[in-house]
Amino acid sequence: MTRQQVYDIALKSSKELNYTPASDIKKIFFNLGGVVLSEDSPNYLEVFKKDKFVVNCKWTMNRFAYAKAIGHYILHSNMGNPLTIKMGVVDRMEFEGNQFAVRFLLPEPEFNNKLKEWNSIARLAVHFDVPECAVEMIIKHEN
Repeated sequence: MTRQQVYDIALKSSKELNYTPASDIKKIFFNLGGVVLSEDSPNYLEVFKKDKFVVNCKWTMNRFAYAKAIGHYILHSNMGNPLTIKMGVVDRMEFEGNQFAVRFLLPEPEFNNKLKEWNSIARLAVHFDVPECAVEMIIKHEN
């Protein structure tokens, strides 16, 4: 998939799931059927069926990690096809999961409006509760 295709799916998904920067991303994750485990094994995401997927994560999940797991579920399992992804492995699916999370957490048109209003990466990162590198990624792609 191209970056633009991933971004388009992320934006469509954020609208369909009624996501806003004030939304509880964990609630969206759990409503989709996600479960978080903390087993002492490599990090992974496993989709069993529609409305049933598991993320094993040794560290505390943040907003970006939840959005990335949602991205893998939507992009790579088509919301239910069985799938296992080793998290943290540098490959196409991991890259697409990151791209999805960035665009999902920084939805249009709010992101573009705030960018014009503030023109500050740090302020945007705080407002959207994402790392500054996520804001930089969107600005770089759109310019």
